[in-house]
Amino acid sequence: MKNFKSTTQRQMDSAAAALVAQAPAGWLVTFGDGYRYDDEVADATDRNGRWVRYSRAMATEAERHGAELVLADAAAPADWKAAATALLARPRGVVVVVLNIGKVTSSYDADRAWLGCMVEGDTLLDGASFIRRGIDCSCCALVGAASEVHTASHQYGGLFALLDGQLARCAALQARRATAVALPGLPFTVQPEWFATTAAALKAGRSVQLLPHGFGTGYSLRRGIGGRSADCRRASSELERLVGVTPITVSTFDHD
Repeated sequence: MKNFKSTTQRQMDSAAAALVAQAPAGWLVTFGDGYRYDDEVADATDRNGRWVRYSRAMATEAERHGAELVLADAAAPADWKAAATALLARPRGVVVVVLNIGKVTSSYDADRAWLGCMVEGDTLLDGASFIRRGIDCSCCALVGAASEVHTASHQYGGLFALLDGQLARCAALQARRATAVALPGLPFTVQPEWFATTAAALKAGRSVQLLPHGFGTGYSLRRGIGGRSADCRRASSELERLVGVTPITVSTFDHD
């Protein structure tokens, strides 16, 4: 018996082939049938899906060498030197972009379709995802000409733009990680400006929430002495000192 493929499956094959062929230099590309989840596990039993996976270092050795040559060239333009300096400043890390190709199921999908298919994906930096783990959603999308491109919401009109955008997104994350401060007594890191913003909110009588990246336990901070319930406690003296407010009550809640 011949391996019959529907029109939708042939469209997904064509879209996957185009995404593989368009891969920019420096990206390692793999592909397969089914749906590839944000935990990097592929479900090959799903015949109504295809996936293409791109991976690369934040900056390849060839790129680093090229940047060093630019900086050593006295005649190189200033913008070239600025770009070379930024590239060499990137911490080392591995970026993975997985694009899942699916069928169009609604008029909304049809307006956003790329080569007749939905193309949405996940981006991971050293294994950490930008989306909530276990949730069926995407953090970037490739959309067709009929759709408005919104790079701020990580929708792109072409593969090069998408991969460049996600690479820049990972570089920005690495920059935030470099300046992150651990909160004493709480399982979170924040940016330095968080303390002043939180102090202003607490002094104004508002609460401040800290939410996990996915399902888990959320934390709420408010000024004053808390209740007697098991999910309320006073913040550590070090946290109160850093925020500049005392006392602070910390309560927990289920975040889903």
